[in-house]
Amino acid sequence: MSSDLLKKSMAVAVTFLFMWTAFIPAQSGELSRDDTTPPVTTLSFDPPTPDGLNGWYVSNVTITLNATDNQSGVNVT
Repeated sequence: MSSDLLKKSMAVAVTFLFMWTAFIPAQSGELSRDDTTPPVTTLSFDPPTPDGLNGWYVSNVTITLNATDNQSGVNVT
C-alpha cells in the first residue's frame, strides 16, 4: 500500500471516528443541553514517523487514540 493511500485511509477513518463519537452520550447520564462541542480524538503513531525508505514503516507501528471532552466526557472511542 502506498504511503499516500495509507494517509488518505487514516484520514477517512479518523473523520468517521470524530463523527461517530460526537453522537455517543457520556456514561454519566444525559448530555447537557449546552454541550454542543463534540469530543476531540487525537491519533498518534509509535514510531512517530516512518522508519524505512520512501515513507514506509518497516517495524511494527502502534496507533493510539485519545478522546477528550471538556464538558460531558467521552463514553467510548
